[in-house]
Amino acid sequence: MATKRLIDLFNLGGIFMWPLLLCSIVALAVILERLIVLSRKRVSQEKFMDEILGKLRNREIEETKMVLRRFTSPVTSILEAGVSSFQLGIDRVEKAIEKRATVELFSLERGLNILGTISSIAPLLGFLGTVSGMIQAFRAIALAERVNAQLVATGIYEALITTATGLIIAIPVTAFHNYFIRKIDCFVVEMEDTSGQLVDTLIEVRNQMSEVRG
Repeated sequence: MATKRLIDLFNLGGIFMWPLLLCSIVALAVILERLIVLSRKRVSQEKFMDEILGKLRNREIEETKMVLRRFTSPVTSILEAGVSSFQLGIDRVEKAIEKRATVELFSLERGLNILGTISSIAPLLGFLGTVSGMIQAFRAIALAERVNAQLVATGIYEALITTATGLIIAIPVTAFHNYFIRKIDCFVVEMEDTSGQLVDTLIEVRNQMSEVRG
């Protein structure tokens, strides 16, 4: 019964319900994909930072890389890039970290522009559908020999369906868009914090190695 009611409302909404349906399907796919990806990429710093910093201080570079490869996270990927460039100097370490951070950030933000676009255009599509419906409703009123309250109310009722649909799509999409932005901001803070600790530790190790050679 509920399904039939939804189908009836969809048909009453007119042609603009189809692009709104497409927007909802695309948004749902992106939201589910981002929820899965971002949840998998989340790794607690405490799980690896103490271990890798300890290994670096013992100059166990290859062992440090092996530890980092156990995790699938933007943070560990950036740290691995920095550790791999250690023999080339601290400047190269910082450049490697910046380059990998750009790649990881792009990966994290994938799909967010789609959600932002849908949250903006869904209400506009709904409003456009309403305007189109109102035009048709008033045309029907103008052609009718007798105008009654039921005819006017029915036309307005059908026209407003697309506006309601557009808002129903836009509100949760906007909420998820903001949620993902907040989650990515947390990743960025972690990347900056851990990469700063890594660089400081590598500088310390390099100074110790210079003292030994001296």
